[in-house]
Amino acid sequence: MLTIAPEPIHSEDARALIADMLDLMRAMYGPDEEFGEIAQAQVTPPAGLFLVARLNGEAVGCAALRQLKPDIGEIKRMFVRDAARGQGVATRLLRQLEQQARDAGYAQIWLETGIYQPAAIHLYEREGYVRMPCAGYFGTEPPSVCYRKTLR
Repeated sequence: MLTIAPEPIHSEDARALIADMLDLMRAMYGPDEEFGEIAQAQVTPPAGLFLVARLNGEAVGCAALRQLKPDIGEIKRMFVRDAARGQGVATRLLRQLEQQARDAGYAQIWLETGIYQPAAIHLYEREGYVRMPCAGYFGTEPPSVCYRKTLR
């Protein structure tokens, strides 16, 4: 059974999931790649959220929503462990973040992923996200791919 619930980003399971995600990202993009920290305050309702997905009680995935601009939310730390992939975990996490973004009053939701993550790209495009130019730090990173989705 799959359950998804808010959890502090610094809980033991959340830290383990983020560590696994960072290990995977560094294996894909290089050991020197930087992945900034997210503070608990950024992922606290109503403006943000950190979710942990559990399959039969085991933590298998996570995702975060934080405020980027007053009317724009940003998805961060979207990750599902290998053993749970292909079971709808990422889709459920994404849809729950989108609902939280609507509830928080965001008009759009943005995200950044990488060119070496075709499954993530497929998920976002299937769920109605459209490519947009990357900005800020990601605008200078060639492996970055950025997306947005209008929520209302």
